[in-house]
Amino acid sequence: MSVQQKAGVVLPAACAVAASFDPALARSVGAAQGQAEVDPNIKRSPLCGRNFAMFSEDPHLTAALAAAVVGGAQNAVVGPLLCCSQVTDAPDRRVDERTLQEIYLPPAAASLQAGPQGVRYGSGTLNGVPLAEAAAALLPQPAAKTNDTPSTTPTHALAVQLATQCGVLVQNLGALPLRAGQRVAYIGAFAETPRYYGEGQPTPAAIGALDAALLKGRRVGYVTGFPANRDERDEGEFLRAVSAAVHADVAVVFAGLPESFVSPDADRRTLRLPDCQNNLIARIAAVQKNTVVVLHTGTPVECPWAGDVSAVLCMYLAGEGVGEATDALLWGDANPSGRLPETWPLRLEDTPCYLDYPGDGRTADYREGVYVGYRWYDARRMPVRWPFGHGMSYTGFVYRNARLSANTLAEGGEVKVCVTVKNSGAVRGAEVVQLYISDETGAPIAGGRVPQVLRGFSKVWLDPGEERDVEFVLTARDLAHYDPTRRAWHTAPGRYLLRLGHTSRDIRASLGLNFGSHHSADAYSLQRA
Repeated sequence: MSVQQKAGVVLPAACAVAASFDPALARSVGAAQGQAEVDPNIKRSPLCGRNFAMFSEDPHLTAALAAAVVGGAQNAVVGPLLCCSQVTDAPDRRVDERTLQEIYLPPAAASLQAGPQGVRYGSGTLNGVPLAEAAAALLPQPAAKTNDTPSTTPTHALAVQLATQCGVLVQNLGALPLRAGQRVAYIGAFAETPRYYGEGQPTPAAIGALDAALLKGRRVGYVTGFPANRDERDEGEFLRAVSAAVHADVAVVFAGLPESFVSPDADRRTLRLPDCQNNLIARIAAVQKNTVVVLHTGTPVECPWAGDVSAVLCMYLAGEGVGEATDALLWGDANPSGRLPETWPLRLEDTPCYLDYPGDGRTADYREGVYVGYRWYDARRMPVRWPFGHGMSYTGFVYRNARLSANTLAEGGEVKVCVTVKNSGAVRGAEVVQLYISDETGAPIAGGRVPQVLRGFSKVWLDPGEERDVEFVLTARDLAHYDPTRRAWHTAPGRYLLRLGHTSRDIRASLGLNFGSHHSADAYSLQRA
């Protein structure tokens, strides 16, 4: 989803909308945009130059959010289709049938079924077939929109509200929220001029977190430290920044990828921030234990200093309201509720398609198959910087009384999964309950068994002490994998584990479920009639 401007208002980009884990918010973004370009591609590599316009590495999350934006917009264009997960030219994409069906087709199909007004295809071929022809064979025709949602008038206040719900607190050892009376040093030019959009033109309505803090009468000092538009190190400026950090109670460094480091017309070659930023963050963390880093980026970046700082707040590219939203989240006027829609790796070399991305200029081989994102890291039990679905809050949440409506799922039936979630802290906040399914049947699966897959998520807001039941409904299709020999979805009989988690790697409750018979579900196959 590209940043759209209507009446001069810049709303959050898709990378930030995805961090909300909230289809209702995504739908409101579509309604406010009116005309939306929705990209249902999967984030195969964090190097893609257009990752800011995509939602997630996970097909279930991408499908839900992309369809919500399309459903909310009066005029949406879906594309580019299919398997357009890179900018670098690759005339032919080579993707096996199971990977297409499980990873890349579901978000595209959901977007088309939501009723767009147009479809855009990428250039080149998929397994030798022109993309438009491949899409016609693999995907449904766009559905007619039966309920055009009334367009809403986008305002700066709405942009701030949306941006606030997209921020992700990925680390906090106690430095946040900031408190009145503290001496706080803001460092880095992104405090004045944050990067908040992926493409298009900036808007004069956007202000940085520094101006937002000053308008609120907060006690903050400011040192530029490093520029926002280039990698430039000035030792005198560095010394002023370090001195400010030493004499403060908290140092907040505003970092991110300069616009010159990324382009929607080219893929990146590195996950590193500018050297000047990494160097200064490390020097500040060495003298100030309460160092906070605020990141403005449309894609994961390597964070070699993460173990040395107290807190990290990722704002992605949150639109023109990012300054006020960042201020509210830093100072506790709002409680962070975002979650990471993609895994943040420790280094580029750990990523699933490191050896194959972006290809040789003639072909792009998707050799990682279905092992995209957390599927890859989980299968290899690989450490990551921050896992898929991760995000912290200024309150706590307790899961209890996880239960099933039945221990066995019959073919053609359904089972309800329920868990009670309680806000155990002192402030209102939101928990995103995530449901992952693990196949423990032992049945052989061509291409390998994925350790777990996301099959449901629900964002619930709770007051202090409040508790609420969160429920999911599953069918055999939710347990299935795509079987190329059958050219259909197949659910093997046996035991499955339903895992309710705060993140993909923080599972709070697990439930066993038996499926007693074979099941095949209709699917769009390579030879669809």
